[in-house]
Amino acid sequence: NKVCLIKLSSPAKVISVFQAQTGTAPYSAGCLHPDGLIYLTGTEGGDLVLWDLKSKSLAGTLSVPDKATAVQAVRVSPNGYHIAAAFKDGRVCVWDLRKQKLVATMNQESNEPATAVTFDPAAKYVLFGSGSSLTAVPVKELNKAASNISFGSNIFFLQWTLEDGIIAASENGFVVYGAPN
Repeated sequence: NKVCLIKLSSPAKVISVFQAQTGTAPYSAGCLHPDGLIYLTGTEGGDLVLWDLKSKSLAGTLSVPDKATAVQAVRVSPNGYHIAAAFKDGRVCVWDLRKQKLVATMNQESNEPATAVTFDPAAKYVLFGSGSSLTAVPVKELNKAASNISFGSNIFFLQWTLEDGIIAASENGFVVYGAPN
């Protein structure tokens, strides 16, 4: 259970290694904060572990109150204010990183794992994939109804492009929505 930071140069060089504490669930997802100073790892036990890259130490742990299943995907909003995590039990949770507080839990009634999550470039929407559907929710209205798009196959990766398009990938390939011609 390690996170290794590697400088891609010739030759490649290990910069830092972050070792999980004994008894910590294995890592299952990860992402870098936009400022490049924090790395987040999701665990199979449902926690998010924040690593401070400058001090090379553990910065904190975020949890859901009733311990979710494995974190399938984790993303930080482009402005660095929110973290979204998709869980194997279908839930999608959003934290306010500045307060380190859980602000919303969505998709709790889903029978499908939540497998992918991302934010739009302006950090106004969180988008997640669960089974074969994409769901977009405004960040300022996380507890309101969301818009859904049927994808047709199980989604495992999402990326919102800078041109307001969405790339969604599944075992059947990928689709780009809303990209310019």
